[in-house]
Amino acid sequence: MKMITLFLPEKYLEMLDTLVAENLYPNRSEALRIATHKFITESVLMLKSIETHEASGAAKPLAAKSREKKSDASIMDETLDDSPAATKAKGDPFDELLETS
Repeated sequence: MKMITLFLPEKYLEMLDTLVAENLYPNRSEALRIATHKFITESVLMLKSIETHEASGAAKPLAAKSREKKSDASIMDETLDDSPAATKAKGDPFDELLETS
């Protein structure tokens, strides 16, 4: 393992501390490792899904052309923005959690 520096908003640190205080994780580092692992796994699966979809020829030509100009990160952002969770969310999801703790 390698040590990295990560800048996070104060709200995120407060939520991490809450998760640790509730004994869901032994410490902040472990919570961040688990979250990072989940993010990377989901992102790789999403990229594989996009590649499979495009390779099958099912992608619309116009969508394929616009995707060529975009970075992988912007494609992932659009995919995540279209998710049901993203359409329901209003404001910062951490605000509600911090108010209840």
